[in-house]
Amino acid sequence: MNSKYQQLQINVPDARVLHADFYSPEGEDPHPTVIGIHGGGWNQGSRGGYQHWGQLLAENGYALLAVDRWHFNIHETPYPTVIADLREVIKFCQANSSFLRIDPDRIALMGASSGAYIAAMVGLDSAAGNQPSPSVGIKAVVAAYGVYDLAAEWSYEQMTRPLDKSIEWLLGCALYDNRAAYFEASPLSRCVRSNNRIPFLVAWGTEDSVVSEQLQSQPFARALALAGFDVTTCILPYAQHYWLLEPLDQALSQSAMFAPRLLRFLNRTIKS
Repeated sequence: MNSKYQQLQINVPDARVLHADFYSPEGEDPHPTVIGIHGGGWNQGSRGGYQHWGQLLAENGYALLAVDRWHFNIHETPYPTVIADLREVIKFCQANSSFLRIDPDRIALMGASSGAYIAAMVGLDSAAGNQPSPSVGIKAVVAAYGVYDLAAEWSYEQMTRPLDKSIEWLLGCALYDNRAAYFEASPLSRCVRSNNRIPFLVAWGTEDSVVSEQLQSQPFARALALAGFDVTTCILPYAQHYWLLEPLDQALSQSAMFAPRLLRFLNRTIKS
């Protein structure tokens, strides 16, 4: 299937502009759509990490909108702006669905690392009825090696990389100053039965030295399952952090092994 590529700009509050790459299939539309949210903490990373996925998804009948997140400076508190920005991107998809030839009722969110945190938060809020508009259909979430329990991640950072403080930066406070803020801003806190209307694909590697699978992906997937969510897990042996950035044309890359599982999940949740 042939595909088309466009560069787009998305206006968000405070006169900020987010840049995006849009990959779409040729042929019959409207297309089911994946919104890709990159990792890189709160001031790094780019939409370029989705260039391989854009081509693959378009060839299989999906549009992909990969968005550059706003890079915050160290004196800014990213939360809740990082969540609000993705909601603005979803509103953009709704308002421009005819132009983009996408179906606003068949959208999946896909994120890696800090992007997985954002995708999980917005997806779970959507399931709870707090989405940007009732007519926007967030039908699935793909979350790879993300952070889902901010309190656990803050404690982990104190032991493994005390100079990092990425979670403290996200919320603007330490855990011992405001535990309630850490609870409220964690996807794990939203894994409740009343929200279990949205399927999740949770993926991680067994050799991740940046985000602990024992403290994050495993408990998150278990919490989703206990609350009755449709949750699929993909565990990649020996994979480290950032494996979603690996080229898909290398047969032994972790991304190449993940790709068919991703497509099966999307085929089941947003294609039909």
